[in-house]
Amino acid sequence: MTKKRLGSLVAFAVLAAVLFGGGVYLRNFIRGQVRKRIQAVVSYSRIHLHVFPPSIVLENVRTVSQSPSFSAKSVSAVLPFRSLFKNEKPLTVFIDQPVIRISASPQGQAAKTKFPLALPFAIEKGVIRGGEFSYLGGKESFEARDIMASLRLKDQSLLVRVEAAESSLRLEPERKPLEGKMMLLLESRGDRWRINRFVLAGREVWVKVQGSLFGQTDPRGTLRVSFKADMDSIAKILGLPFDWEGRVEGDGDLTRTQEEIKFASGFSSSDLAVNRVPLEKAAGNVEYSTVRGMLVEMNMQKRSGPESVRIQESRGKIEGELRGFHLESILAMGSLPWPVSSSIWGKFTLDDRRLLADVELRDPSSPAPPESYPFSGPLRFVWDRKNEFQFSSPRLDTTFGRFAFEGRHVLGGAPAVTINGEVSDVKEAREFTSLVLRQNLSFPEIRGSGIASIEIAGAPSNVQVRIEFALSPAGFDKQDVEAAEGLVEIQKNRVSGQFRVDDPDFKGSISLLNSPEELDVGIKMTEGELARIMKGLNLQLPLRGTGSGDIQVRKRQEAIRVDGTFSSPLVRFGTQELRAVTGRLNWDGDSIAFPELAFDVFGGRVKSSWRMGVKSEDIDLDAVAERIDLNVFRPDLVGELSFNLQGRGKLDGKDMAAGGFSIKNLRFGPFPQVDAQGDLRLRMSKKRLGLTARGNLTSEENDFSVDADIPFATDALSIDVKGRFGNLDLIFPWPGVKGRLEYQARIRGVPSSPRINGAIEIQGPVFPVPQFPQALTDYSGRVTVEGGRFYIQSFTGELGGGEFTGSGEVTLGKGGEVGINCSFGGKGMLLSPLERTRALTDASMRLIKDPKRFVLEGDVAVRRLSWRREIQEKFSFSSRSSPKSQEKPGFFDDLTLDIRLKADDNAWMNNSLGQVRGRFDLSVTGDVKSPILLGTIETLSGEVIFQDRKFQILRGRLSFFNPSSIEPYLDFRAETYVKDYRVTITLSGLPSQLNPQFSSSPPLPPEDVLALLAQGEAYKRQYRTETASQLGTASLLSFTLTEGAQRRAEKLFSLDRFRIDPFLLGSSAEMTARLTVGKRISKDLYIYYSTNLTRQTEEIIRLEWDLSNEFSLVGMRNEIGRLSFDVKVRRRF
Repeated sequence: MTKKRLGSLVAFAVLAAVLFGGGVYLRNFIRGQVRKRIQAVVSYSRIHLHVFPPSIVLENVRTVSQSPSFSAKSVSAVLPFRSLFKNEKPLTVFIDQPVIRISASPQGQAAKTKFPLALPFAIEKGVIRGGEFSYLGGKESFEARDIMASLRLKDQSLLVRVEAAESSLRLEPERKPLEGKMMLLLESRGDRWRINRFVLAGREVWVKVQGSLFGQTDPRGTLRVSFKADMDSIAKILGLPFDWEGRVEGDGDLTRTQEEIKFASGFSSSDLAVNRVPLEKAAGNVEYSTVRGMLVEMNMQKRSGPESVRIQESRGKIEGELRGFHLESILAMGSLPWPVSSSIWGKFTLDDRRLLADVELRDPSSPAPPESYPFSGPLRFVWDRKNEFQFSSPRLDTTFGRFAFEGRHVLGGAPAVTINGEVSDVKEAREFTSLVLRQNLSFPEIRGSGIASIEIAGAPSNVQVRIEFALSPAGFDKQDVEAAEGLVEIQKNRVSGQFRVDDPDFKGSISLLNSPEELDVGIKMTEGELARIMKGLNLQLPLRGTGSGDIQVRKRQEAIRVDGTFSSPLVRFGTQELRAVTGRLNWDGDSIAFPELAFDVFGGRVKSSWRMGVKSEDIDLDAVAERIDLNVFRPDLVGELSFNLQGRGKLDGKDMAAGGFSIKNLRFGPFPQVDAQGDLRLRMSKKRLGLTARGNLTSEENDFSVDADIPFATDALSIDVKGRFGNLDLIFPWPGVKGRLEYQARIRGVPSSPRINGAIEIQGPVFPVPQFPQALTDYSGRVTVEGGRFYIQSFTGELGGGEFTGSGEVTLGKGGEVGINCSFGGKGMLLSPLERTRALTDASMRLIKDPKRFVLEGDVAVRRLSWRREIQEKFSFSSRSSPKSQEKPGFFDDLTLDIRLKADDNAWMNNSLGQVRGRFDLSVTGDVKSPILLGTIETLSGEVIFQDRKFQILRGRLSFFNPSSIEPYLDFRAETYVKDYRVTITLSGLPSQLNPQFSSSPPLPPEDVLALLAQGEAYKRQYRTETASQLGTASLLSFTLTEGAQRRAEKLFSLDRFRIDPFLLGSSAEMTARLTVGKRISKDLYIYYSTNLTRQTEEIIRLEWDLSNEFSLVGMRNEIGRLSFDVKVRRRF
């Protein structure tokens, strides 16, 4: 090695030593200076200083001050090479697992404005890994863990981004915190902290915050907060009572000042619920202050109506006000039932000891839901926040009364409830009590209104109820009465009671002892309605009426027995009246029996005993009835019925009882009196009653049989009837009908509207018609019945030698209405409707009855008529006297007529008035009681007799024109010849106003015409007017006065003329009497004899022979014995 090289090595070594020494010195100098500055703020366990790159590492760093406090596992500060050329020399800092704790300054102490750690360099960038942060304010606190953060200092602004896997915000120490993941974007410039974004997202809550704060250790300012959270979490955070459900959202302002933290926000929810009771749509405002407490105002829009709640919380005490609120949500917290539909208005307080509410119940505006009742009045409610509830009211009005209400209920314990006041409906009060107790009270129902006191005590498993009441009206179990009072005691399932009843249908007392094992009911009835008693005993018997008696009901487990005696002046069994009823009743559940049962019915007496097995279906029956008056059934039915039935059987539809019946003096309407007898058989099933009767009326030729199958319910009815009548006088209300009648009928369907089908056949030789002198002969007919319709299929016979036929239909309606549509008539019938009257007629008639009309219409054509009756004779259609008219209305009273009577010719009248041939065309209309006759009767030829003179009819006409009267208008003119005079009589006008006019040719004065008619040709003419008038008048008067006697004498002596006339003796004025008799020898030959009654002289004999209407011969012997002979020729010009 050369010296030069060795020298160089030594020089390098010295330089290196100097440089190394200087570097070590410089490093130690810098480390010393840094250590002095850092140790003034923090402590650490180890420090590392590196030159390349310039950096410093502190391990286990911890601040000296307690608040704020800082600790970290390591803190590294690196000076990037580019920072060497800057004046501030900014560093990049890495902090691992830092822990930062900040506490707010005590109240009243000014906060420090600067962080105590002052570094001789600036931080350009910082990174925090796995850190923790906690802030503890006066009441509020905030914690974050597993923080990953970065910060950057730029232009005096600090930008921070923080993400924490876990974070917790607590407003007060006892409140539940808000927990979740956190993300924070923070910008700081001096004392101003701007939160650009803060999001706390947890499982139950989501919070977003934006805003600015001022201050480092005790920031103040206002932040805008939006949130969505479960209401349960919000309630726990804010310290709200009750159990909340649902999701709520809103936004508001969070303000922090030196004195308080305040949060004000609006909120809304569509599914909010309190204590599991839905509040439906809710919205409101909430204000929270760490100083003043909390204020919540919430409005709810429910289907039942709007509700509002205002809650003020301060220092652990809650005061509230309710408007239209329903208590179900609050009472549900203690599972206390509240069957009230009314809303409450009032105030309440809640602290850590109790809930006290003084409210007013108001009637709901909408109908109450099922099992809910409207209340109105004041109410106090107290809850000890554990298990005891108290409720009371001095006056509550509800649908079932007005009363004072007081109660106490301990969950799982015994309730105590007292109700006093006026109860209008005990049934509803009982139902309300059952809902409150959540127990179905098993004792029989009590109903009514009045005054009642109800006390309920005991555990739900052993409820004790005491009821004192005075009710009007009242009801117990199935019985309703007008007034009742008494006492009922219920202990567990045992009920006892004593009742006094005053009711028009029941007067007496009832004792009751009821339990699940036994039932004893005693009824002492001084007067009562039997139907009520039967219904109360659950006996399905159709009994009605008042009576008295004692009844005992005993039930042991499933066995029941009823024993009693009863009597009644009147009992209705179904629709039947039973009088003077006495009997005994036994019912043991297996059978019901009346060992003794006697009663009067239909004027007779029935004695019976019967028993029916409910399960075995055995029936024992023994019944005897005597002298039952059939007139009770129908006024026109007379007779006395007696029967007996005895037997034993089952409800299998077979014969169980048999006996006989008899009816004495049976008479129906106009039918003759008969006796009936026969056999009876009775059968019965559960659903039907069968009855068979076989018998006859008077004799075996009139036998009948009835087989009936009658249902107890609305089932098919079946009745078959057969019979015959050989003696038709038993059927028709008039005698003389000869023949036989057979009938059969089938009745089917329901009893309320049965269908009747059947047939009737009749035939015989003679069928007389009432009030008609002629009878039908060789008649036969058939009628079929279908439902309510009777079809006359055929009816034939002979009447007056002519053929008579008829057919039609008769309908019977359900209400008794009768419809008729029948046609009948005949041809070539020679009828005698009146005595001495014969008519050969053809007739066609129709009888119609429907809701619009009841009319007999048709045509009667008279081919030949012979009328030999006198005009003055009364009409009678039979030779027998007519029966007395009935006072009651008849079936044909409303009948109207529309009949046309017509004869073109050959209508002859031949009587004492004369002999007339004519024709007529008449119509008979109107009511049958007062018919209207319209039409004309016209004479074609004939003669009439007046004053024993024959008058030839020139014209004659009767006109019936007045619908209100049958009085006709007469237009009549006739003439006769007296000696040499032609005398004419004219009648014109109404019969009541007739004024006959006489004239003669040659003309004579009227008084001479009358005298001529009165004296005739057999007398001397009187020429003095006074005498002639006097004689004529006397003659007319004597004819009128003696006409009746003359006619009877004519019939007695077979004379055609018998007359007594006044007579003047010669020329004197003395008047005497003359007798004149006459006889028609033949059709045209007459002989007359006249004599003076005072002497045997002055006898006159006259003989007249009418050769024709215009030529006659007259021979006469006058009063002095002279004979004369005249020939008369009549000519009309």
